[in-house]
Amino acid sequence: MGPHHGDSLSRRTSLLVLAAVGVLGTLALWATRSGSTLTYEERLPRLEAAAAKNPEDTKARRELAYALVALRRYDRAIDELGAVRRLDPTDVIARTDLGWALIRRSRFEEALVPLDEALRLDSSFAKAHHNRAWALLNLDRYPEAVEAYGATVAIDTLNADAFHELGWAFAGLGATAGAAMAFNAAIRLEPTRLRFRLGYGAALVRMGHLEDALAVFHQATSIAPEVSAVWGRIGVTAHLLQRPAEAREAFERALALDSSYFDSRSGERAMWEEVRAAEVPPADRTP
Repeated sequence: MGPHHGDSLSRRTSLLVLAAVGVLGTLALWATRSGSTLTYEERLPRLEAAAAKNPEDTKARRELAYALVALRRYDRAIDELGAVRRLDPTDVIARTDLGWALIRRSRFEEALVPLDEALRLDSSFAKAHHNRAWALLNLDRYPEAVEAYGATVAIDTLNADAFHELGWAFAGLGATAGAAMAFNAAIRLEPTRLRFRLGYGAALVRMGHLEDALAVFHQATSIAPEVSAVWGRIGVTAHLLQRPAEAREAFERALALDSSYFDSRSGERAMWEEVRAAEVPPADRTP
C-alpha cells in the first residue's frame, strides 16, 4: 500500500478524529437485570434450563448467550447467538455480539459475516461498526479498518478505544499524520490511560519515528513514573537511537522498580548488557 493512499484516507477521516471530546468504554459486559443480585454463574443453570425447554424461544437463547459471553465462554456463546441469528432475521444485537464472540476466538474473517448483516439492518449501530473495525484491523486490512473506525467515531464521538485503534490502522498504512490525530484524540479523551500513550509510542517506533516515540514514552513517565514497562520502552528506544547512556539509565530505572524485569524480556536484557558494556573503558574489558 503506497503512502499516497494512506494520506488520502487520513484526510477523509481527519475531521472525524478531531471531533472526539469524551470517552466511552467499549465492549462492556452485559449487565444483569435490574434488581438482580445473582451472578451470571449462579443464573446459568436456570438460563440453560429455560433455553433447553424451548429451543425456539429466542429470548431464552439470547439471555443464555449474554451470560455465556459475560463468563467468557465464547464457544458456547457462539452456538447460542448463532441460534438466535437463525431464529430472528432482524436481531441486530445478536449479530453484533456473535461477531464479537467470534473475534474473541480469533475467528476474524467469520466475524465479518454477522457484523455486515447487523449493519445492513442498522447502519447507525456504533458497536457493530466498532466490532467490524477491530476484526478488519486484526486481518491487516488497514484501508477498510480506517473506514470502519471512521464510521464508529462519527457516530460515537466519545469512544476513546476506537480512536486509539484507529491510530493503529493508520500506522499500518504508514499514514503518520492520521495516526497522530487518532492517537492524540484518544489521549485527550483519557489523558491518564497509560495504554494509549504506550501504544502511540510503539506505533511511532513501528513507523520509524524514534525521536517522536521517545518523547511520547518520556511523557508517559509523568502519569506512571513507577511503572517499569515505561522505562523499559525508553531504554529500548534510546538503544535503537544509539544512545547507550540514556538506554542504560532507563533500563536501570526499570530494574530498580522491578527486580525481575528482565526475567521474561531476553531481548531487552541483551540490550541492557550491551549498553553497560559500551560504557566500560576498553582497557578494563575482559579479553
